[in-house]
Order: sequence, then structure tokens, then C-alpha cells
Amino acid sequence: MAFAVLGIFLAGCVSDAEYNSAIMRLDSEWKTANEQTLHTKGRRIVTLSRADALLAARGASRKLGMLVEKENVETGFLLVTAAAPTPLSRSEWKEVQSADTAKMKSVIAKDVGLASWFATLDPSAKDVLANVLVTEKREGVEVSIGIRLRNKRVVTGRIRRSEPPPTALRIGLRKFWSAFDDELGAMSVSRRATVVPPPAPQSQKAKPPIPRAVSVASVKQTEPKKTVRTGSFSDLHFGNYYALVIGNNRYRYLSKLKTAVNDATGVAKILEREYGFTVDVLLDAERSDILRALANLRSRLNFDEILLIYYAGHGLLDEVGQEGYWLPTDAESGIPSYWISTSDITVMLRAMRAKHVMVVADSCYSGTLVRSDAKAPKTATARRAWIERMLSKRSRVALVSGGLEPVVDGGGDGDHSVFATAFMHVLKENDSVIVGRSLFERIKRPVVLNTRQTPQFSDIRRAGHDGGDFLLIRRN
Repeated sequence: MAFAVLGIFLAGCVSDAEYNSAIMRLDSEWKTANEQTLHTKGRRIVTLSRADALLAARGASRKLGMLVEKENVETGFLLVTAAAPTPLSRSEWKEVQSADTAKMKSVIAKDVGLASWFATLDPSAKDVLANVLVTEKREGVEVSIGIRLRNKRVVTGRIRRSEPPPTALRIGLRKFWSAFDDELGAMSVSRRATVVPPPAPQSQKAKPPIPRAVSVASVKQTEPKKTVRTGSFSDLHFGNYYALVIGNNRYRYLSKLKTAVNDATGVAKILEREYGFTVDVLLDAERSDILRALANLRSRLNFDEILLIYYAGHGLLDEVGQEGYWLPTDAESGIPSYWISTSDITVMLRAMRAKHVMVVADSCYSGTLVRSDAKAPKTATARRAWIERMLSKRSRVALVSGGLEPVVDGGGDGDHSVFATAFMHVLKENDSVIVGRSLFERIKRPVVLNTRQTPQFSDIRRAGHDGGDFLLIRRN
């Protein structure tokens, strides 16, 4: 994708008019070559949904060290930026200089004469801007790329140039599509339909084992128990419940945490034993592990099923872009290519067929996932009517341990965080049906009293929320 830049330093006396004429001539020459390259190598037809293609493009851009500047999910548009020559390495930039410098000198010599011999290709003082457009075509979904340059410094009287060197463009495109394919592989998204294993025969009623804290590979799929302690709601169809529970302690490049794994395994046991969830457990998970698990759930879940995602681990806030991130165990400080943004999560949730989804995040700066705290819904005259209404509407909600602030690792009962302790306590006390907002209201007070963090609950921005709420049903 984006690619390198031209800086011309001309020795001798070159007027602004001569300089501008040389830049315009070179821009025109390189534009012709680059348009041909983008036409043949800058687009691809894939048999994916638009949401998957956009998510893969975002992931590929981040992997190459670029940052998202603008995004419009509805139109499938993405604008990413980086300081040139990113994403090219130093050796790749030397290859560009070797391939394109001689041609550049011959082009500008028509305007600046012998001064062209002092011209050099220099990536400093420029940003690379790459726009990705995902559109639906008759033959599939097209992912196309456009490139331009942006000057950081402007010299009065001299025009700006917008075309990258042709060799830089070709190298950048090759790297982008390679990273794009890696993202598809990590998400377990391919051009073939995902094969979902058939359910276990009814005769197999052995109780599945409790999730074990051994490795990210210990992911299991079991059938939820059907006996429901719902009292007057026993005639309502709540659907099957699934959970993805993530706990990260052992970071390679960041400070290690103490309680995230214990929090995750504790929550997983309660959800499975007492609420009948089918639980997938990821411990000390890398970025690819988390994205793969989310993609698998997306392909597995049907329209009437319910998903809870629990994340305990490091979080980060990009204060300039006001973007929050989950940090997998392979994340590095200052390198966003291995982070998972809240926008990535939102895109994945919007594409899921599951009717109700709740994200529970116990990490720093997790408040970027939700809107400003919404007003509590009005209490229905009959609780049954309220439950029925919440069941009928699609929901995408988040319960987070804090706003735009750090949160405490530890401080709760045993080797658990304060937030996880309160969350598990409420789950154990519940004996029937509890909605997401009621869960939040019962958790908030003990967390606020014992920490300087303030939990939040609301619908998730741009994730397809339609007024419902998440319902937790005690099953024994």
C-alpha cells in the first residue's frame, strides 16, 4: 500500500517556476505508470462479505504499521496513513532508489538541466495516504486501493507532488495483499463455505469437562444444558447460549498481569456450570487467536442464539484518534499492528447473526467501546412484558469495568480483580433471569466503592443494536 515519497534537493540556482515544471512533469510520468499498476494489481475480487473484507483490510493496514484516519463502515471506505516510507523497510526503500532515481533524473532534466544530477529520492517530510474501498459487484466483493502523498512541510511558491515512485507502489501493493491474506487466514475466513460439525447425538449425555487453564488451544464445543430455572418465564424460548472468555496474563513485551487468567477461568466455570453456556476459553491469547475465535463464532451462530464475550487483559487508549484497543499477549507498545481496536470488534459484532451479544471487558480504557451512558429504560408494569420485549429485539451491548481510565489488576476476593469479583458474585446470587442493565446496576456500587474506576453499560456504537438487552438465565 503506501509507499514512499520524492524529495528533490537541487543544487545550484533553480527557480520556483523550473522546480514546479519539473515536479508536474514527474508527477504526470509517474501517474501514468501508477494508474496502470493500480488497475492490474490494486484491486481484487473476493468471495467474502463486505464486513469481512473491510475488517481484513483494517487488520492488514495495522500489520504494516499504518493508522486508521477515517472510516465509513456503511460505504465500505477506509483511509489509513503512515509516515513515509512505511510500510517499506530500509532495504526496500534502497531498492526503490536504485530502480527509480535514474528515470527521475532523466524526466526532470528537461526543466532543470544539469541540476537534475543532484536530485535524490528522500522519504522525509511526507505522509503516505492509502484509501481502501470495499464494494459489492456481480461477481463478488471488490477490494480496491488508491494512493496519494501528503506533504508535512510546504515551501512557499512550490507545488506539492502527490505520486509515489512506481517501484515503491508495486512493493507496497505486494506487501498489502500478503498481509490481507494473512488476516483472512487468522480469521479462518476462506472462499469455501465453513463446515459446521453436526450436533452430538441425544444419547451422548456425559457432562462436558470444565474449561482448563492450559493453553489457547483448549477450546471446546458442547451442547448447552436445557433445564431452565426461569420461574414464570419457562414457556419462553431464550435460545442457546455461547461464551468466548479471554484472559491474558503473560505478555511478551508489556508488563505481566496477575489476575486476568484467574478471572477468565472463574467466569467460565460459572457460565458453564450454572448458566448452561457453551464456553470457549482463550488464555494468554495472541491477536490471531482472538480474531480466529471471533470468526469461528460468527460462522457457527444462528439468528436465535446468544453470545457473551468476556475479556480480561491490557487495554490502551489512542488519545489523538480516541480509539480504544485490546492488547493481546503479542502486542508491543507503539506498534498497532498487533492490537485489536474497538472498531475491529464492532465490525465483527455487526456481521454476526447472533440475536443478542454482550461484551464484558475488564481492561484499561474499555469505555471507548460504549456510548456515553444511556438512560435507564423505564420499568415495565409487568416484568414478563419487559423480558418478552427484550427477547424480541436484537441487542449489541457492553458492560465495561471503567471509562477512559486505568483499571485495577487485583484487589478483589482471592486472586481476582474487583470487577471480576463483583461480576461473579452477582451471577452466583441470581436465581432466575437477569437483564444486562440490572447486572450493571448491581455491579457498579461495589466496584466504585473499592476502586477509582466507574463501570459503564450501554449499547455498542454502530454494531447493529436495535433496542434489546442481554438476558442471563440461571440453568441447573
